Amino acid sequence: MAEYDASALERAIESAREAGQARQLAGPLAERVRYDGRSRTLVIYLNTGYGVMIPVRSLQGLAGATSQQLREVTFSPSRTGIRFPALDAVFSLDGLLKGIFGTERWMQDLRTAAAKGGSARSAAKINAARANGKKGGRPRKQQPHLVVAPE
Repeated sequence: MAEYDASALERAIESAREAGQARQLAGPLAERVRYDGRSRTLVIYLNTGYGVMIPVRSLQGLAGATSQQLREVTFSPSRTGIRFPALDAVFSLDGLLKGIFGTERWMQDLRTAAAKGGSARSAAKINAARANGKKGGRPRKQQPHLVVAPE
């Protein structure tokens, strides 16, 4: 059995404390977090005075959650993680702010779904595109008119 080294343990604890303090000085931390049932978004208020809203459907594992489960959202004691205890789900605040809402596979599926969004090919869409083409196609963007003040 390995011998217990109290001084090594104390050094490790002190190192962990210093790393935690450095993290708190390095970036935004969660000040408050709540679930907005009307828009089905997670609202995170940061210590920087800013906030962010994230649609719950984008967060891996939360799409099928009930409003009650989502209302129980809290942040970790270090204020660097967002927790949903009823769902056993935790998200890194840094990851959420970088747009990382789940595993690599989940993020790839989100990108694929977003790319398909405008590519639907219904009969109505095809007919509308043909009708617009007969009229000369998509109108060109208008250049803004310059207003010159009199001298």
